[in-house]
Amino acid sequence: TLGDTAARSLERLLEDPDSFVRLRTLVGFSRARSLFQPEKTESFLSALRDSSSAVRREGLACLSRNRQALDDPGIVAGVADLLEDPDENVRLDAIRLTTSSNELLASEPVRRRLPDLFMDRLTSGQGILEELNTARDIQRELLPDQPPVLDNQEVAVYYSPAREVGGDYYDFFDLPEGNLGVAVGDVLGKGIPAALTMAGLQGTLMAHIRTLFDIKEIVSLVNQTVCSGGAIPNLVSLFYGVLQLESGRLTYVNAGHNPPLLVSRSGEVRKLETGGLILGVRREEQYEAGLVEMSAGDILVLYTDGITEAMDDDEEEYGMDRLVGAIRSYRDLTARQIAARVVREVERFRGGSVRTDDQTLVVLRQL
Repeated sequence: TLGDTAARSLERLLEDPDSFVRLRTLVGFSRARSLFQPEKTESFLSALRDSSSAVRREGLACLSRNRQALDDPGIVAGVADLLEDPDENVRLDAIRLTTSSNELLASEPVRRRLPDLFMDRLTSGQGILEELNTARDIQRELLPDQPPVLDNQEVAVYYSPAREVGGDYYDFFDLPEGNLGVAVGDVLGKGIPAALTMAGLQGTLMAHIRTLFDIKEIVSLVNQTVCSGGAIPNLVSLFYGVLQLESGRLTYVNAGHNPPLLVSRSGEVRKLETGGLILGVRREEQYEAGLVEMSAGDILVLYTDGITEAMDDDEEEYGMDRLVGAIRSYRDLTARQIAARVVREVERFRGGSVRTDDQTLVVLRQL
């Protein structure tokens, strides 16, 4: 810990009129391994409130190197405030730090700001282009690079946002005792606000998956977080399931999402609808869990409404019946082939009409 003399010297340097002196002092202080975290936390918090945007940015950089400080409520509130900083570069740095930290994404101060972060604020030209690029990069980092490689299942994914960034969400979770978590969601709206709400959803879901086993309780807690998301209402459909990889047993909760299709080797189709209301409608909503067994050759198809509601030039939707027919027709193919054929069929149906919604398709085939 710092002695009294050193502490006073540090305090003077961190309050120096020259912002460059404050910045360099902060850099050196943050990298000192011998100092206790509480001493650093107070200095980081001061940096987040500094009048100089360069110092505020360095404060965020220090936090990315000292992530223990992100457990402090004051730091969380400080980072949340910088999501609306008048300096664009500070905002972008705050977004990068926030979306790389599940703890920040799951926190109430951040959740209140994410959905409307880029709304009701004048921004144009190069500024909005940079924000779009940043949001797109953030979303790419949040979504899995590739589907998991499993012994008893094939998994394929198709994802395509309608705009630079979208509100569709899918994820896989490596769980204990040979279980795989699978999530597909759809945030109401498009563009940057939807993408950032999706980021908050992922952080909240991951935080609860780490500590809870009951998927009904997990989805209920995520719903409570979405319901308290801020002035602009957030509505999010979510399907979350846990697949026991060896047995093929799938336990799931469907919170108002398009019902996934379980297609048997013989062509029988079952819709996975058990669950409850879409997230964000009623805080006290209680969710039910469904249970199905997957056998060899069975196919599980999860999707968002960008697939079934794709329209042709006459504004006719592709629809559930066509999707079911396609899965039945291609059910003897691999998961990757099924996904590719369905997407090709949807695009052929749409023809030259403009696509207005994000599209996500997850195909899981039991071997």
